[in-house]
Amino acid sequence: DFSLAYLLKDRVAPAKSAGIILLDKLITLVILSIAGSACIALFLGAWPAIIAAGSLSALWIAGFLLLFTDAGKKLFLKILPQNMHGHFLEFALVVPQFIANEKSRIALNAILTVAKLAVQAGATAIIYLGLGVHVRIIDIFMITAASTIISFVPLTMSGLGLKEGSFALLALRAGISVD
Repeated sequence: DFSLAYLLKDRVAPAKSAGIILLDKLITLVILSIAGSACIALFLGAWPAIIAAGSLSALWIAGFLLLFTDAGKKLFLKILPQNMHGHFLEFALVVPQFIANEKSRIALNAILTVAKLAVQAGATAIIYLGLGVHVRIIDIFMITAASTIISFVPLTMSGLGLKEGSFALLALRAGISVD
C-alpha cells in the first residue's frame, strides 16, 4: 500500500490517515477503471464497454456525493456511532485539503500505481513467454485491470473465480491462448 509510506514519515491523526488511505484506493480504482474500460471496449465491444463505463461512472458519482456533499456527510453521520462523528468531520475536511495541497504526492501515487500494474503485466507476460505464448504487455496490462475491477463485483467471496474467469475470457478475446 503506497498510502502507508506517507504514514511512516510523521505521526498522522487517524482521520488524516484514513483520508490518505481513501485517496490511495481511489487513485488505484480510477486507474483500474480507465484501463479496464479500455480493455472491455477493445476486446468485448461497444455495448459491454458502455455498460461498464456507465456502471463505473454511476458508482463514482454516488461515491463522490456520499463523501463530499453535505447531504452525503449527513447520511454518514446518521449511520456512524456518535463517538465517531468528530473523526468523520475531521476526515471530511482533511481530504479536500490533501487534494489541494499534495498534488505532487497524488501524482507520484498515480505513477507508482501504473508502474505496479506494468510490473504485474510484465511478470505475467514473462510467464506466458515461458510457456511459449507471445503476448503484448499492453494487452496483459488492460486485461489485469479489467479482471481486477470485475473481481470487485460482490457475487462471490473476494471475487473468487470472477477474476480468473474474466482474465481467461479477455485473454481469449485478445487472441492469447490459454491452453
